[in-house]
Amino acid sequence: MWALEKKSSILTENSHPHTLSTMPSTALHLLLPFALMPEYNEEEKYQSLAPTSASALEDRPAIEAQLAHMPALRRIVRRATRQACIYAPADARSCAHEQWLAEYFQIGSASDHYAEEASLAPYALLAEGSDPGKALWAYVRPVHFELARTHLSLRASEGLDLSAEHAQALFEAAHSVAAHYHLTLIAPTPSNWYLCGDALKHLIGSTPYRAEGQNIERWLPYSQTGDPHAVRTWMQFQNEVQMMWNAHPVNIERETQGQLPANAIWFWGQGALSHPSPSSLATPFSAVFSPARATQGLALATGLPIAPPPAAFVDMPALMPIKPVETHTAHTVVSNRPVLIELEDLMQSALTHDKPSWQTALAKLEQHWFQPALTALQTGQLSSLTLTFTGETQAITLHLRRADLYKIWRHRTLPKL
Repeated sequence: MWALEKKSSILTENSHPHTLSTMPSTALHLLLPFALMPEYNEEEKYQSLAPTSASALEDRPAIEAQLAHMPALRRIVRRATRQACIYAPADARSCAHEQWLAEYFQIGSASDHYAEEASLAPYALLAEGSDPGKALWAYVRPVHFELARTHLSLRASEGLDLSAEHAQALFEAAHSVAAHYHLTLIAPTPSNWYLCGDALKHLIGSTPYRAEGQNIERWLPYSQTGDPHAVRTWMQFQNEVQMMWNAHPVNIERETQGQLPANAIWFWGQGALSHPSPSSLATPFSAVFSPARATQGLALATGLPIAPPPAAFVDMPALMPIKPVETHTAHTVVSNRPVLIELEDLMQSALTHDKPSWQTALAKLEQHWFQPALTALQTGQLSSLTLTFTGETQAITLHLRRADLYKIWRHRTLPKL
């Protein structure tokens, strides 16, 4: 169980945020998935590689030396106030940034059948341009199961870099199996698949980001109500898909080229839109910049404008929220709410436990985001700067105002905030 302390305009791929009408706002919130990078110790428990953790500063001189080249991040962490934390047990089925989004946008509740897992699939589908309606939808994705000595482990949770042609061929094979089980399988884009069916309505899955590189047994879907029918239907569907894909020309070609075959399909994030109208969903932000379909969908569901994140702080349209244009709701942007920017730069290297690449990506965030945002706070362009660092099972939100920069008695690390 997670513990918490405390449709609008869409930019097309060819659009640019500077082309939108704006109104002043000086509050910025950065969401940084996997900024708390996990590492297995000898007992296979997670430790944080975050340079702001106590162990990093005291026991890891290499990371401490790297922090010397990140003065902005160091100052932000030392001067900021902890605003909120999310903690989860080791077997949590959603990653912390997914649960953070569910908490902040208030989708579902503690009594919801899907509260154990962040039910983001229908919102991602909404961002794809489809109408989820009132049905339950789940993510599904081709993945690779690797045979270890005693178990199967999940690989390529971020996807297998399938070409559009290969993805479509595998989808068509899986689609025919889904129809046999009265399941609806759709693919708004070749890489994004969604599954719907009453037979699976009690099924709880796990985000592939939690299962990456681990024994799949603990992460397989199960029925929260104890109904075996949903689990049996899923297993039968998956087994038939695996058999069809095993000798599929796509996988034969991939193996010939030394690539991982798509030999399994993964299920997670099932849920339904949890609100009767956009105005009933929480709107903690004034605009959302994110590459993630689920985050975009949550913004759409609240009537907020969305756009992909810019490459750097200086590319923001004066850090002003996008002014909504002709939506089907009467939702009004509140200018004193922060702009949310989700930056996924650290995710891939964290999931593959590639510490050097992760540190390089963090250094780029220092250059392109932390330092210029801190400067904007110092000069008054920003009234506040909030950063949410997440890992697999923890999220820490730090809040910084201009006056906080001069509280020189603050000299803290993340766990002590």
